[in-house]
Amino acid sequence: MKLKVNDKVTESPELVSNCFNKYFMSVGEAPSPAAAAAAAGSPTPPRAPAPPPPRAASSSLHSMFLHPVTETEILKIINSLGNKNTSGDDEIPSTLLKSCADILKYPLTRLINQSFKEGIFPEKLKMAKIIPIPKNKRRKDTDPDKFRPIALLSVISKIYEKAMTNKLTTFLEKNNLLHKNQHGFRKRHSTTLAVYKYMQEIYNYLNEKKYAIGLLLDLSKAYDKVSHKILLSKLYDSGVRGIAHDWFRSYLENRQQYVQIQHTDLHAQQIAKIFK
Repeated sequence: MKLKVNDKVTESPELVSNCFNKYFMSVGEAPSPAAAAAAAGSPTPPRAPAPPPPRAASSSLHSMFLHPVTETEILKIINSLGNKNTSGDDEIPSTLLKSCADILKYPLTRLINQSFKEGIFPEKLKMAKIIPIPKNKRRKDTDPDKFRPIALLSVISKIYEKAMTNKLTTFLEKNNLLHKNQHGFRKRHSTTLAVYKYMQEIYNYLNEKKYAIGLLLDLSKAYDKVSHKILLSKLYDSGVRGIAHDWFRSYLENRQQYVQIQHTDLHAQQIAKIFK
């Protein structure tokens, strides 16, 4: 793979991987003025035993509790993983993990429950292996902006994530904390339903001889620009407090990544910590 580094095109795997890593890490570093102001006005709750901040007027009266997961739940999560031979930094593909599911369900259940009990996400699972993929495969681009980062995480990390996602989704749905027009990442919702409701609104206005105006927004690199401070504050106001809140903060803290080019040695690559 060729990449322009300091106005010179190079094929050195180490230079290319380091250049990609610096670029991908720089995306979303500077928040917008509005986001910075929001973050400044939304302090993240301190860890126990320090007292939590005053509850906002819009805060949820309910709190999320992390009940233990069962072996049956973990086995179901493992079996739901895709059959892929790709792997994260630990070099464990999902196909291997699924073939050992009956043996691994017990230790994984114990580990995940301990993680939920302590409010700590394992540091070893925070490393992401990044594979740069060209946005246009027909062109021979040498600009890092023309590549899309594909993050390969540990498959074990995904099991932790799915277990927590199930608990968070159940809590949010049960307490009606999601907006009625939130269609992404929800059961019994889809983009088709979103389009249907959108078109129905337009037809209703037109039938009433009114104007209908649509405003469509596309945020560039939206996920990369999410402020962790604002996200944690929103979770707290929604009822994710105490140990559950500690777990999410631990999950977001001190995450690391490296870019792999042609199986370059990890020690030869720049490992950057992600702070937001």
